[in-house]
Amino acid sequence: MKYADFKKRVAEAAIFSPLDYLPFDQDRNVFKLQVSQWKKHGLLVPLKKNLYVLHEHDRKTTPSRLYIANQLVFPSYVSLETALSFYGMIPERVYTVTSVTSKKTNHYTNSFGTFTYKSLQPFRYFGYQLVRDEHGMPVFIANKEKAFLDFLYFNVPVKSIKDASFIESFRIENLEDLDQSKLLTYMKLFRSKKLDILSRTGQVV
Repeated sequence: MKYADFKKRVAEAAIFSPLDYLPFDQDRNVFKLQVSQWKKHGLLVPLKKNLYVLHEHDRKTTPSRLYIANQLVFPSYVSLETALSFYGMIPERVYTVTSVTSKKTNHYTNSFGTFTYKSLQPFRYFGYQLVRDEHGMPVFIANKEKAFLDFLYFNVPVKSIKDASFIESFRIENLEDLDQSKLLTYMKLFRSKKLDILSRTGQVV
């Protein structure tokens, strides 16, 4: 297959696995060699093994980092610092896209940045919603309350959970916008001793 033909096949796909577009009449190994050559010449930009975007001059849309984060690991949703930044709750710019997954902890680095995945038990995998990024692409992201709890769960050391000033050091803003009823419900579903202690000391709910 010529690259021009392949480019037409994947034109509507922001992110793709080349083997999904293997022509039925072409040898798989020959096609994989072609893909390797296209990658070598910069025509295909790798995101991770077997997942690519077209070169910036050939693709119709450049996927957002949030959309890429969802596609690198499934299931996953954007959370922690990245989601808090999305909602305007932390002042610093976030460079690493952090997500939560029910699979193992992992991370990827590619030309779009660094993508980190923190593992939660399946019963703690909730509290996310579907939004649209700047290109109209679907993105699963934690809602404000879950992003806040995920952040505390992964970032507050056990030895510091009774120190209110420690949480203040994170400089999380607009906490008054959080739905207290939803926070309480999520705390119960989370079933975390650490978060329970934070709640009893009045630092969360």
